[in-house]
Amino acid sequence: MSDTLYNISKAYPKLNIRWLLSGEGEMWMDTDQVQKKTKTKDELIMELQQLRIKELEREIKRIDPDAAEMLGIDLGEK
Repeated sequence: MSDTLYNISKAYPKLNIRWLLSGEGEMWMDTDQVQKKTKTKDELIMELQQLRIKELEREIKRIDPDAAEMLGIDLGEK
């Protein structure tokens, strides 16, 4: 999956990968954002992993709040 997303990112530099994965934010980035988006493949993979960890933490908290508390998951969400 990370190779595919990396290739998409290179083919469509204005596409907001965060939007693609989570639906959050704007689909397309403005020119200033694109200029700041010079990430390596490893940086992109790390960002994707961090997004996935947050998603899993939210899911754990939703399914079993007690387990989330024991694991130290505090997303500041109810």
